[in-house]
Formats: sequence, C-alpha cells, structure tokens
Amino acid sequence: MNRDTIYSSGVFDLEASPVTITLPDTGKRLMSMQVVSEDHFTTEVVYAPGRYTYTKDKGGTRYVFMLIRTLAHPQVPSDMKTANGFQDAIQVEQASVGRFEVLISRKALPPNAPGNSASILLSMCQSRAPPGTLPRFGLSRYPPSDFRLRRRACDGCPR
Repeated sequence: MNRDTIYSSGVFDLEASPVTITLPDTGKRLMSMQVVSEDHFTTEVVYAPGRYTYTKDKGGTRYVFMLIRTLAHPQVPSDMKTANGFQDAIQVEQASVGRFEVLISRKALPPNAPGNSASILLSMCQSRAPPGTLPRFGLSRYPPSDFRLRRRACDGCPR
C-alpha cells in the first residue's frame, strides 16, 4: 500500500463468463491495473485507458484478482475528489458472475493458520459487514449498482 495511491479491486470467476474492465482516461494521472491469477502470478499490468477483456485462458486460472491503483494526493481534498471520480468511472461488465468457492485442502495449512489466504477470505466472508464498510479491501469504491463484487466473495462461504 502506498500513501499516495488509492485502490479498487475485485475477484472474478472467469469460468462463469469473461470479464471486461474499462479504465477511464485520467489524463496525466497514473492509473494502473494488475491482473493476478489464483496462483498468485501477475499475468498482466496495464497503464493505459481502454477496455480489457479477460477469459479463463488469458487469466490463466478460474479466478482472477484485479487491483487498480489511482494516484492521489491525500492532503488535497479536491484531488481526492477527482481521484475518487476516476475510480467511480471504472466499468466492470460480466454476463454471469459465477461463484467464489474457497477450497481448503486437508493437506494444506489449517484454515485458521496465520497467513493462510483461505483463512483471510473466510474471515472476510464471515464478518458479514454491511455494504460499504470494507474500504481497506478496496471494494467500497464501486457504485451501489455493482455491489455484486462485494456479495460474490460470500456466495461460496459457509453460512
């Protein structure tokens, strides 16, 4: 995490359908998108505005994690407002959102072991925080019409 960067993120099930992310033109302001496979490999990093479509073949795995960074000056309220506007302009299109299924192998670390990504995801799902209260995970920047990004993380979690 950087002091001068704000983040937007989402996890997408590419087995359900491809996902298309549209990054707005931010002028001279830095905006980048990092695509990470479920194997924790960065499969692509883009720095230009445009439409980017990812399939399971292109992403490399069923799920991909998208991390979008936007440069911002936190000490300047008007700049933060502008940067938040660019975050709101990010578009996400996916015909079918699929499910997020956390698979925990009995041979792997125990689910509650420190640093086990499955335990982190499960704790996020089980927290049952109301919409708009997960800013440290970068999910609150999506407009209310796209709260499926937040809900999707809990579809496959234990109830």
